[in-house]
Amino acid sequence: IPDFERSLLKKGKKDAKKVVSVLKSEKIQPNLLISSPANRALETAHIFAKELGYPVQKVVIKDVLYNEDSPQKLLEMVRELDDKYSSIIIFGHNPSFDDFARFLNPRFNESIPTSGVVSFRFKNKLWKTITKGKGELQFHEYPLRKSQKNQIYKKVRHQIEIKMIKQVKQILIDIDRASTERINKEIEQSCKKLVNKFLNTTKTYKVKRISEGLPTKQQTKKNTAKPKTPAKKGKNISSQKNKINLNKPKPTKSSQKPSMKPGNK
Repeated sequence: IPDFERSLLKKGKKDAKKVVSVLKSEKIQPNLLISSPANRALETAHIFAKELGYPVQKVVIKDVLYNEDSPQKLLEMVRELDDKYSSIIIFGHNPSFDDFARFLNPRFNESIPTSGVVSFRFKNKLWKTITKGKGELQFHEYPLRKSQKNQIYKKVRHQIEIKMIKQVKQILIDIDRASTERINKEIEQSCKKLVNKFLNTTKTYKVKRISEGLPTKQQTKKNTAKPKTPAKKGKNISSQKNKINLNKPKPTKSSQKPSMKPGNK
């Protein structure tokens, strides 16, 4: 079958529905759908149109999306759009779409897989004023393969487990270190079960977003680093004094220090 006439496989149709379901959940409602005339692109556009409530017969076909690989040519097509449309979706092919995405935003360094969607926002109110490198990346969605899902799941689970275990232990140590150390394994197991249950209740795409939202090691170090500026006078109190120690007996009345009267220094 010639490339132009190739149709979507069953898996391709399933992937397209997965991705468009994410757009629906984000309440994305395009004013215009433009597609390459090639069968597989047009079929994908029709799937998106039906799921988003867009009239299939109003999908606009542009030959440039199949015949041209130049990002500049694709930009010229966008610049010719009527300004009554504020949001559009374009259905085309690679490698031209990878090049076009990087053309709009040089920092975008990913490859767009089959059924993948990349969203850019422009501050310009007129399509004809859009220029190279001015696209603000909003999101990048794509159907995850099984191997990718497992890899991301393990990475996210491990990162959240470490963070949760650390924080839970710190809270309990502040109350009673000895007791916390005695149930150390139980704390870790409980946290792991909770994280596993949490991730299993989220959607596949949610897992990808969680992984992207986790702080990097550099950010974590930066957030936990001690401030370089000296503490204000009168506030330099040891954190150890603020900790609750249930094992420490309360002082009797005879051992308590007299309170300071007003005016005393």
